[in-house]
Amino acid sequence: MIRSNANSISYQRPASSRTALALSIVLLCAITYPLRAQNEEPEPIIINPYDHPNIQARLDDTAVNDYQQLLDTCLTQPGLIDYQAIADNPDANTIIDAYLVHLDLTEANLDIRQPPLFSYQCVYVNAYNAAVLRAVLLYYPFDTLDEIPIDIFNDIQFQIFGSDDAPLLTLDQIEQLCRQFGDWNIPFALHRPTRNGPILQPQLLNREQFLDQLDQAFTDYLCSCAGLKIDHENQQLLVGSLIWEIRESLIQRFADTTNDPAPTLIAALIPLTCCETRTTLANILPYTPAPMPIDNRIDDIDRRQWYDPPPQNVPPEDAFPCARCVPEP
Repeated sequence: MIRSNANSISYQRPASSRTALALSIVLLCAITYPLRAQNEEPEPIIINPYDHPNIQARLDDTAVNDYQQLLDTCLTQPGLIDYQAIADNPDANTIIDAYLVHLDLTEANLDIRQPPLFSYQCVYVNAYNAAVLRAVLLYYPFDTLDEIPIDIFNDIQFQIFGSDDAPLLTLDQIEQLCRQFGDWNIPFALHRPTRNGPILQPQLLNREQFLDQLDQAFTDYLCSCAGLKIDHENQQLLVGSLIWEIRESLIQRFADTTNDPAPTLIAALIPLTCCETRTTLANILPYTPAPMPIDNRIDDIDRRQWYDPPPQNVPPEDAFPCARCVPEP
């Protein structure tokens, strides 16, 4: 360390220089602080469903029934959610949290060594969908996911299904729990609160009907404007992101079943869809599949004016019968 010499002549900065230096520092902080704040990751939001003081009173069979009644109230039209009705319910967060606690306790009592493994998947998928609903309510009302100041799938942590090493899980981490057993159609049962995401199913998944319910979730996505849209002008079939991700597998599965030497994605989708959509796809076999653009507008029933009007000058059999596309009169 270099120490100053007591006999050395000290230099005192003029007052005007000190003032200018202070102003420079203030100006520099004013410029750099917002930039630093933009680069800093937001503090995670922690939701502990055990926090409600009256949560214990709901941990019997009423936890499931209350949550199902909440779904019955908000899912008044296929593919759309009445978020305002949930937000207006003073018990909504408590009902969702009680259901999450119920699932957390159920998961803790399961034995992974005992079949069927989809007992876990039922728990995780139901928890994911309830947690998404809980996360949306933190910021509702909003028009698009882009308006939320955080990434709800990574910046909100839930105190469920955790271990000593990782007591908190984000939505993306809960999704990984759902996918860990490898079922290809699990993503179609995971609700995304956007126009072209998988819809929130009206009935909770259960162990007895789990595989059938997964098939239904896949069909619901495929037969809706979330999964398929026709662009007649460019002769394209726009395919939702979840379908697009597994298109090669779907084509290969179709080829193995039919021995088709030149299978296409549109042909592969025909036997998987509902009857109305099969006719439509058969009429556009020469069209070219393409990925559907991402649409982050919320699937809110109060914002139905955004939803696409019925196609003009298109025969009825070429239009998908989809409540998410055509608003009520």
